[in-house]
Amino acid sequence: MTVVPRALWAALLALGLTACGFHLRGTPADTTLRLLPFQSVYVVPGAALVAQIDRQLMFQPNLARVSTPQAAQAVLRVTSEQQLKETATLNRAGQISEYRLIYRATVTVTQNGRQLGEPITVSASQNFPYSESSVLGKAEEELTVWKALREGAAQLLMYRLAALKPADDKTPPAATPASAD
Repeated sequence: MTVVPRALWAALLALGLTACGFHLRGTPADTTLRLLPFQSVYVVPGAALVAQIDRQLMFQPNLARVSTPQAAQAVLRVTSEQQLKETATLNRAGQISEYRLIYRATVTVTQNGRQLGEPITVSASQNFPYSESSVLGKAEEELTVWKALREGAAQLLMYRLAALKPADDKTPPAATPASAD
């Protein structure tokens, strides 16, 4: 007798979660909201955020990830990354009981040699409980939190990229420094 009500509750819970917009972590909630204003992109390698950007770009329909900047309509370059670890709370003995981990990255987007808008800065933060009695486990957990923060920053970047206006050919190319003769 209790199997039917449990199944009914499970079905109602599943229906309620899908109706409120719940989705599994790492999957886009709504790809129509995040269509990018270009069809091909090159991401300059070298930054820690690049792997998460690549993962987010896989969710973009009709977007080609090219291997050279010359073949791309847009070039994404991570110009700076910061990982900050601040003290969030102390216990009664004056020892740190919680850190605040902050990840911040700045990305520039160029299209046809012209920079699209201002550099985009995204940040993500999370409180991280700390205990001196489990230092080794906390070190691994901290690495996992940093990865999750980079993933969150990459998701925010996709929203910001979707809001960019494509470069029109009437705007002058980005200024280059003149050579001193």
